[in-house]
Amino acid sequence: MTFEELILRVRSAWEEERGGDIRSLNTTGVGTTTTFKCTSLVEADDYWIGKEIWFQDLDQRRIIVDWSSSSTEGTLDRELKAATSSAQQFLIGEKGFWSDKEILDWANDGQFDIVRRSTNVSLWDSLGELATLTPASGIAGLPSDFVRFTRNHIHVDGSAAPFMKSYNEFISTIFIDKRAYKMDGDVHYRPTSATTVEAEIIRRPVDIEPTPTGYSVIDLDKQFHDALADYVIMRGFLKLESKSADKYAKLYDDKIKFINATAA
Repeated sequence: MTFEELILRVRSAWEEERGGDIRSLNTTGVGTTTTFKCTSLVEADDYWIGKEIWFQDLDQRRIIVDWSSSSTEGTLDRELKAATSSAQQFLIGEKGFWSDKEILDWANDGQFDIVRRSTNVSLWDSLGELATLTPASGIAGLPSDFVRFTRNHIHVDGSAAPFMKSYNEFISTIFIDKRAYKMDGDVHYRPTSATTVEAEIIRRPVDIEPTPTGYSVIDLDKQFHDALADYVIMRGFLKLESKSADKYAKLYDDKIKFINATAA
């Protein structure tokens, strides 16, 4: 699934759940930077007051503060960067919209959350790394794109160093303080002097970004794409404080659990 396909998928789900309250129309006359005209809107005076309108070519959203059915003209709460023109496409809805930038941010958040939560071994194939850490005085810095370890130990000079579970282990054994990386991006180990420290880690997926021809690829195996779509849909509904967010949160959670329980 491409990011463009993800956008279409999540928008379709949002609009279906909302009962088709988003309408895509074109202006039918020349307006100003604070007014627009559209004969396709036949609702009574003041009907559209308080509703949001999105002029897509300008990528600007405004709130309608006045609507006249006789002149089919609406007034906006503040100026646009250019006057409205005839045949200008816009979206109008009862409850607001989501921009492509918001979808992009949520998709990147979702990629990270999936990697953080999933234990499916296929992640190692696409996002796994054998990281050689630079040891110094019992501390080794983790890579900047580190998300989590794939095992409950690393190797210090070839010996397994399990994660510390108690203070006694801190005193008597080679160990990794797993808690430390959550605070400062380091792992702490014994002995305090070492030549080589290695760890099997899962890196953070590369963020999806705009490109001259569209968007970069989704940096997750395709088996995670449905879960990613549910995550983005959930975030969109959370923005609207909609109860549908609970539905998609459960769908997302169930997909992650299913993937974790399934061999790659």
